[in-house]
Amino acid sequence: MSQGFTQNGPVYIVDNDAWNAWTPGFTGFSVNPSTANYFYKLVGKICFVSIPGGSGTSNTTAFTITGLPATSGSVAQWVSIAFPQDNSSNIDKNCMGQIGASSTTLTLYLAGSDTGWTASNNKAVGATFFYETA
Repeated sequence: MSQGFTQNGPVYIVDNDAWNAWTPGFTGFSVNPSTANYFYKLVGKICFVSIPGGSGTSNTTAFTITGLPATSGSVAQWVSIAFPQDNSSNIDKNCMGQIGASSTTLTLYLAGSDTGWTASNNKAVGATFFYETA
């Protein structure tokens, strides 16, 4: 349930819709991440996304997730990413994602670089985030 406000007090908007499954694409892997439980939910013009964190075999220093469930709005958006794994190890480096303007691609940045990933062994991210849609 979400809550909005008016001059006369709160207004509640009930959202009972279920989360939907989706299948993302990946770049930066010779073997894609194995987890198949990716979910999203649209509430108005906001898309909530859940990425469970399955790892795949890296073959480049880049990492993108393609085919997001909805096209983003007209301004690029940054999202916080939790639980990064690089070179088969959980790491404590800053990990952020950027969804470009009018895009369905999430580019993942590790320690401030979109080419900061190791091009071998396993890499992964886990996150739940939201973004504005078109």
